[in-house]
Amino acid sequence: MSRANVLCVALVIANVGMGYYVARRYVAHSGSRSLTHIPPALADLRTVDGARVGPTMGRPTVVAFVSNSEFAAIETLTSLLQSAPKDFHMILLSDFPSLVGPAVGVEPRSLVMSSVGDWQTLTGAETSLQTWMLYDERGVQRAKGDFTYGGLEGAVGGLLGTISAYSATLLATQLQPLIASDAGGLMRDYATSQEVRRVLFVGRVMSGCPIENALRSVNEAAARGRHVAVIVPIGWTDQEIDALTTNFQLKVPPNRASAAVTEKWMRLERTYGAASTAGFLVRFDGNAQPQFFTEASTILNQLEQR
Repeated sequence: MSRANVLCVALVIANVGMGYYVARRYVAHSGSRSLTHIPPALADLRTVDGARVGPTMGRPTVVAFVSNSEFAAIETLTSLLQSAPKDFHMILLSDFPSLVGPAVGVEPRSLVMSSVGDWQTLTGAETSLQTWMLYDERGVQRAKGDFTYGGLEGAVGGLLGTISAYSATLLATQLQPLIASDAGGLMRDYATSQEVRRVLFVGRVMSGCPIENALRSVNEAAARGRHVAVIVPIGWTDQEIDALTTNFQLKVPPNRASAAVTEKWMRLERTYGAASTAGFLVRFDGNAQPQFFTEASTILNQLEQR
């Protein structure tokens, strides 16, 4: 399934006072140039113990610039290093290698003393220094992303064949048992209702995606007598929920998912990336098993059906 077809929810913030909301939930697409092979400048860099980087690149490799304050990056890389096979390599460019190295657990030959300017020159990144790049054993770039929005573990696992690739079926398989037995009771209420109920889960605000109409369709569906609820992760603040409600003129404000559902949902985001798990729709129909819809066309179709 193409990621372009996954639900992406784009908020158009007309209110300047909602700027903090954009900063918190807005997923920006990098304007960096695409790198298809290892840049020669990277291969020529020296690690902190004097070794040249180039000869170490003949195996699957992640390259990332990591500041000592980027906790999301450090947490992701530490987890990845613990689970990845022995032949997997990691090169960290950092202006604080003596702090970042021990935190992640990498050896000196994986650490490169590098400034922010060096990183921007290598990657072309002008707005984000949290970019990671994944290369295969031939030095061909296979994936690129931002630590803030996940996806590195899934990209590495897909390259090495250690985890399943993302799909709509995978998302349904992971979330269905949690939603069916939601400790918060909200999903259980939907599941035991004799009415057909649709629940639109909105996890991230994406830029440039084609189906922002999903949220606008919620009110239209309600006007036709269909019950549609909107659910957001438990960590959303009241102000963020108010912004979502205001900008899409939702008749009923969104509810928060339980901690259990949110944790699993966000774990999938960290693994497969925000673009894959930005949102989805669940249809409850009496005692039948909940049905999951993650593609834009099927979500809109569900909002139009009885």
